[in-house]
Amino acid sequence: LVYGASRLWDQPNDLMASLLDNLHKDRIAIDTLEFSGDAFENVDQRLIGLSLVELGFCKAAMFSANGEAQRPSEILYKRPVILQRGRFRPPTKVHADILRRAQEDLSADPQLKVDRDRIVSLYGINLSELRETTDDPIEDFLERISALTAGNHSILVSDSPDHYFVVDFLARFGAQQIALPVGIIEFMNAIRAEHFTHLQGGLLEAVGRLIGLGCYFCVYPGLDPKSGRRIDLASCDLPASTSKLIDYLIQHEYVRPLEGLPDDELRLGS
Repeated sequence: LVYGASRLWDQPNDLMASLLDNLHKDRIAIDTLEFSGDAFENVDQRLIGLSLVELGFCKAAMFSANGEAQRPSEILYKRPVILQRGRFRPPTKVHADILRRAQEDLSADPQLKVDRDRIVSLYGINLSELRETTDDPIEDFLERISALTAGNHSILVSDSPDHYFVVDFLARFGAQQIALPVGIIEFMNAIRAEHFTHLQGGLLEAVGRLIGLGCYFCVYPGLDPKSGRRIDLASCDLPASTSKLIDYLIQHEYVRPLEGLPDDELRLGS
């Protein structure tokens, strides 16, 4: 760190990478890094957070609504959290409605007894998805961050498509009730067994991790991409191999239905 500060101060990315010299990334963790002072006026703190995640210093990085880096422990400790992950290209009325209804669901739960004013609401961006869908992931990242923060939203940036990965990050910093609002199409894709072949216990292990961390899904209706008909948690066609598991999760409110906008407004969703 002393070497980097004295020799690489004008190259922030190289400075951060130098901290890994002769170290495996599992030997060091940095949740937040801030460059301040006249010499760093042109340093974009959003890109610093992005680099921390890409270099493996942290599982995820948080940004406030004004684009500043946030310390997860200060924001998440003993707080209920709603994390809505998506592409947000661009943020739409549907995204806003999903978040609003998830807030209502969480604050209305008689067992959790959540104070709505204490809920931390986050929009989640997945870097691996950015790399797969754009030729310029950095520019695309900045555009999405700018669009979301313009709407006064806080951001969580991670580098994994797995929900249990980011939920583990939130729980590690003390988040107590975690709601994951998702669209029905995304939900049906997320529970496909082939996504969990890297886990010894497959889908069951992934579900167990989420439940064990105090997490549940809020499922928002959508339109079938082929037929255009409206589908929701009650009317979707689940694979026979997972239908009983999902029925169990619904019965015990680990998977909850949300109401949605009219069909014509759902078509504006992203």
